[in-house]
Amino acid sequence: MYINKEMSANQAWKELIKNYNILDKIQKDGMFTITEGKINQYKESKLMTNWDSSEFLPHIFKKNKINILPTSRNSYTLSNFKLYENLQFNKEKNIKYASMPLYESLNVGNVNSKSSAIKVLINSNILNDFLEVDKNLTIFNEYSGTVSFDFYFNDFNENKHQISVNNAKYKMDCGLENRESFIVLQAKNIKNTDFNISKLYYPYRFFEKRIKKPVRLLFLNYSNSIYDMFEYKFEEEKDFSSIKLLNHKKYSFQDTKIQLEDIKKIRLQTKVIYDDDMRKARIPFIQVNSFELVISLLENLYNNPMTLQQIAEFMSFEKRQADYYYNAGLYLGLFQKITDDDNNILVTLSPLGEKIFKMSYKQRQLSLVKQILEHKIFMEFFDKAVDCGEIAPINDIKIRMAELNVCGEGQLYRRAGSVRSWLKWIFDLVDNENV
Repeated sequence: MYINKEMSANQAWKELIKNYNILDKIQKDGMFTITEGKINQYKESKLMTNWDSSEFLPHIFKKNKINILPTSRNSYTLSNFKLYENLQFNKEKNIKYASMPLYESLNVGNVNSKSSAIKVLINSNILNDFLEVDKNLTIFNEYSGTVSFDFYFNDFNENKHQISVNNAKYKMDCGLENRESFIVLQAKNIKNTDFNISKLYYPYRFFEKRIKKPVRLLFLNYSNSIYDMFEYKFEEEKDFSSIKLLNHKKYSFQDTKIQLEDIKKIRLQTKVIYDDDMRKARIPFIQVNSFELVISLLENLYNNPMTLQQIAEFMSFEKRQADYYYNAGLYLGLFQKITDDDNNILVTLSPLGEKIFKMSYKQRQLSLVKQILEHKIFMEFFDKAVDCGEIAPINDIKIRMAELNVCGEGQLYRRAGSVRSWLKWIFDLVDNENV
């Protein structure tokens, strides 16, 4: 039984940290272990202990440089772990054209889940090309188990600490084997900036003791029709922080080349429809920086309506943030809410959202640009960026937003940052050109 199901993870951890004097104990002992039962007294532990990206950690964790790891079946350890590894998405890296035999039941243009992205990966030429080995046999999907071992980790001051794991739970998306190696594959169908190292390290430690072949560690990030493949290794078996990127390649089944002239053409075809004056607007102005995550949500909502709570759990953030992303899609006409037979309110794609999801990569991006440029603030600063060769600073955007009365004064700076981030997304679409 939880004290308050509506309490945010940040609020719950504030209470836990205060009541168990966790910060002082970490400072004194280097770490603090807490049981699942104690966490559940405040909020369900699965919503309190697992963040795939550091972007969505509770504020109190970020402020105090705290991270959390499972260290037994029913306990977790908090410390100043350096738990996340940056995903180095290289915009300049060429995207390789991928191919796959024609299967009626597997449509590369209809990937709307992590499992479907993995199926496409395995049945296309991507995996063979990336590994430079053919005949990669799938041994299992969605495997879970427990691990026991000792290891070292670096804290944020680069000091090393030792920790023991005893029957800690882990999950793995896919295991494969070829004539040369065993492959651990973890995947995400959300474009985050980093990932939790333990997602690779725990299964690595499990299999490297049980399989004689070398264990190769792959991380797939599928988003917006692009398959980003990463391979990592741990230079020291017992050193969690010795992770090293070995290879990164990008693949797509579609033409992904967009020129600035393509975007300028869309701009000429687009008329401003919305000034976003909050006295008239029915939809809140945007307050999310990552347009890539809006696209990830668009993909995952296709034929898969979700409640705001389900979106929050899928994206690994708070329900409040799920509402922000819903409103961002609503702002562009992509999302809508429906009520199911049990009176649950669900977020789903609008007819326009479904139409854009089904488009080719290039058509999809240009259609999304059009939806953005229908809003006056974006059209004006897009034109200025084209004329000046750079996107305006946040303060300039903030001043114009105040003139257009798009939101309250206290919200201007943060939301101006969102406008600038979305403009940057537009220009980042351009192949081999910079603005």
